[in-house]
Amino acid sequence: MNFFKAKNPVSLKHLRAHTHGFTLVEVMISFTLFGLLVGVITGSLINVFRSHFYVFSTLNSQANLRFLLETMTREIKEGNNLVFDSEARTLSFANKDNSLVSYYLEHGVVYRNEGAETLPITSNDLDVLKFDVAGCFDSALCQPSVTLLLEISQRVRFQNQPFYLQTTITQRRVGV
Repeated sequence: MNFFKAKNPVSLKHLRAHTHGFTLVEVMISFTLFGLLVGVITGSLINVFRSHFYVFSTLNSQANLRFLLETMTREIKEGNNLVFDSEARTLSFANKDNSLVSYYLEHGVVYRNEGAETLPITSNDLDVLKFDVAGCFDSALCQPSVTLLLEISQRVRFQNQPFYLQTTITQRRVGV
């Protein structure tokens, strides 16, 4: 009874010599290396996208601050009767059309009020932590000037370290 005997027995050496495949260990090593490579590339791409988002947010914040300073500077230079209420953190003056204009800080946003119209000047991406004003407001003693000090933080997840911005604005006096 030779039912269980193979007709052409093949040796193990002969089988390994003519098989074109990979062993289990080789497959596991290649998958591990591939997984590590994909992980490193994915981590690098995530860092690049985070950096891009932070730089883009910073550039938008700087553009918004330039707009804020240009608007305030233009109106303060051409206005008169500067008044700063330190408790309310409100800078008020009469603009070139003799309308009362006020700039004030409320809940991290700088607002501009003219008459019945109140508009936010800073964007939602910024958190204004400090709005201080100093200077000479009495035009009889000195040339009216305003020094603005702003402490600003970005409202982004990755980086919100505050930075400071200070500028001095001197009023123009026509006919003085």
